[in-house]
Amino acid sequence: MEQNQKPIPLRFDTYMAMIEGSIGSRQFAHLFAEVNGEKTDLLSDGELSCAFYVSNILVSLGFMREVHARVSSTISDMIQSGWKEVSEVLPGAVIVWEEKTGPHGSHAHIGFCLNKDTAISNSDKEKTPVEHHITFGEMGGKPIRAITKIYWTDNFSSGQTH
Repeated sequence: MEQNQKPIPLRFDTYMAMIEGSIGSRQFAHLFAEVNGEKTDLLSDGELSCAFYVSNILVSLGFMREVHARVSSTISDMIQSGWKEVSEVLPGAVIVWEEKTGPHGSHAHIGFCLNKDTAISNSDKEKTPVEHHITFGEMGGKPIRAITKIYWTDNFSSGQTH
């Protein structure tokens, strides 16, 4: 590189590398807050970290404004930051899966698309981001967890979104 030449960030490549490089990381397992006067881990040691994981990646590269602990607030921030709902899964798209009921109640799930068959999202069992089938596999010919929304941004090659 010439001495005066300014590097041009490859935001999409960096974004995808961050997503893939996050597999197995405990970095997204905790978010502490004071609740009723007591220190509380809002993410239950990584069991509820999907929105925190996705929003951290998006915020770190300027694709949205704030880090969130809830899927609904992550989606709201994404929409305000220029993300649009699309109909096909594309590498780098943010995927929202249907609500399921578990030990912490009913909640949606959010993660990233790697390709038409593979996604990465936080696992409540592993308590880290993991690579998995885009619908967590199939049972009886139906997705184990159906995709309800897919989001995409055209900001991967531009400057900051805010």
